Amino acid sequence: MAERSVIERAKKLLRSHRYSQALSVLEPQILHYRDDPDFYGLLAQACLKVHDWGGAKTYLERLNQIFDGESPAILSALASCQARQGDISAALEGYLTALERQNGYPPARKGLEGLRKALRNDRLNTWVRSKEFFRLIPSVARTGIPRGLSLFLMTLSIGGGLVIGLWGASHFILPYFFVKTAASVSSASLRPGPENLSLPSDQSAIQDGGLEKFTFTEEQALNLWKVAQQDFQNYQDSQTRYEINRILLSNASQDLKEHARALIPYLKAPDFGSFHGGATYETVQKAPELYEGCAVLWRGVVANLRNGKTKIQFDLLVGYETSQVIQGIVPVVLKFPALLRNSQVLDVLGLIQLDPKGRFHLQGTSVHEVGYKTP
Repeated sequence: MAERSVIERAKKLLRSHRYSQALSVLEPQILHYRDDPDFYGLLAQACLKVHDWGGAKTYLERLNQIFDGESPAILSALASCQARQGDISAALEGYLTALERQNGYPPARKGLEGLRKALRNDRLNTWVRSKEFFRLIPSVARTGIPRGLSLFLMTLSIGGGLVIGLWGASHFILPYFFVKTAASVSSASLRPGPENLSLPSDQSAIQDGGLEKFTFTEEQALNLWKVAQQDFQNYQDSQTRYEINRILLSNASQDLKEHARALIPYLKAPDFGSFHGGATYETVQKAPELYEGCAVLWRGVVANLRNGKTKIQFDLLVGYETSQVIQGIVPVVLKFPALLRNSQVLDVLGLIQLDPKGRFHLQGTSVHEVGYKTP
């Protein structure tokens, strides 16, 4: 019951349109609900409401796996995410597959028609940011009927209007709570970021080389900046930061470097559900400045634990959980409450941070207990 209370609390938050709070409740519990369709449906729906297309796509893909690709609602919502991120071939395939699962399914049919029309008229970017587009995205979360409405339906049926009540519920009330589209979502723009990311056409993207770590040609520098912007729009923030670091450590022009720095405040830390990949300890150790601000997921044993008033600090003995050899000792800082003990085995997700001397530590964003290291 305690575990289900997390889902019930998230449902209540979604019903009251507190989507960010719902995400805060759900995301720390991902590893406990890896096979729960209700959990992933709520996560995906909350992401859609806050326009986190990368997160929504990740959770919808997992939800689609759970349902073996048989749900037209999930397929249509996933196709909408793919269209919003510019993956047109995948979006077309998704809408068509949804129509195969349920012939004439309205969100898929209208989504496919809208996408094809937008492509014909060269208005894709406008269409995927329109109210029409958001209205086509079906709900993938069953948030339940509030108690007041349940009592109303019961009274209605007892009063002799059972047939009328069921007809009205199936056509008007239940769809609002179970298959409600994203009509309440306002038209969105590109992911919030600096106003102008384009370089002046009359300025070079590189400068005379000095002691930089990387030396690029004009074309290479511009291509790297283009890739960084694309990854940013696709919510691949750790990869974006890695590309920014390469620019900052290169012979890129000062103007390009300033543009790259301007993106950094808009990058977000990942969670266990959305994070994929990441550098190993050995890789970061060789060039920590290249991974500053990038996310990593490392497992190790807690040692030298210190609990302070505003933060928790400990050393993570990387690799020690499976052998008697320590790959490395990484200082970790957590600025959120956690029940930890020395000798605990943890998965730590965090961002690489450098001190003035170039030494790195991990700013933890999430932790997951794996067990304990036995002597």
